[in-house]
Formats: sequence, C-alpha cells, structure tokens
Amino acid sequence: MGCWAHARRKYNNALKAESKSKGRAHKAISFISKLYKLETQAKNKKLSSDERYQLRQKKALSILTKFKTWLDEVQDKVTTGSYIGKAISYNINQWHKLIRYVEDGHLGIDNNITERDIRPFTTSRKIGYSQNQSTGLRQAQYFIVS
Repeated sequence: MGCWAHARRKYNNALKAESKSKGRAHKAISFISKLYKLETQAKNKKLSSDERYQLRQKKALSILTKFKTWLDEVQDKVTTGSYIGKAISYNINQWHKLIRYVEDGHLGIDNNITERDIRPFTTSRKIGYSQNQSTGLRQAQYFIVS
C-alpha cells in the first residue's frame, strides 16, 4: 500500500522550488487535496468502511483517473532530476500502491498513524546509533519495556 502523504510531501518540496505560483506542483497538490478532502468528509460524517468504499468508488476514482492522465501527459515535459520530476516519477512508479486504498474502505489514504505509532521506537534506535552501544542498548530496552 502506498502513502499519499509521502507523495504530497514530494510535491510540497517541488512547490518551494517552482518559480511559478500555479505550476505543475500546485496542480498535483490540487489533485491530492481533493482526495484528502473526500477522506475528511468521510471521517466527519463517520462513514462506515462500506460507505467509505462507495464514496471512494464514486468520487475518488474519477479524481485519480484525471490525475494519472495528467501525470502521463507531463512526465516527458519535466527534468527527471528536478524536484517536480522526482515527485512525478514517484507517483507514476508507486501508482498501483497509491490507489490501493480505494479498493477497501478499511484502508487509510496514508500511513501517518502507523508512522506516528512507531516513532518512539525509531527515535530510540537512532539515539543508540549516536551513542556507544551499551548506552543505546539500555535506552532501547527502556522504550521496549515501558
């Protein structure tokens, strides 16, 4: 499964590098924002997973189809090493994973919740890398036990 938050972050980086205020990064973020708006509506209405699935099938798929068409059109018009080129390449290469969430109402549009949940463990691991191994091991054990 893909993560639309990662895709959006790549376009945000490209947006900072763009000289135009309404360039390609802005257009891509607009598509992604529409997808997140649907997810917010589903959450606010407290839709069941079946209802969320139906909403995605009815509305998200058409947004995704338009976005994919746009990506295919602009892919050859950008420099692959540029921020926007990297963002577009990421989207195209991860497309089958990114659209997986519309196939099941139980799935989220991104994995932000999971990443937040594992952050204490990855942070403690990184602390261990920067200190000597025995101190890092004690800190890792503390995080795992507590």
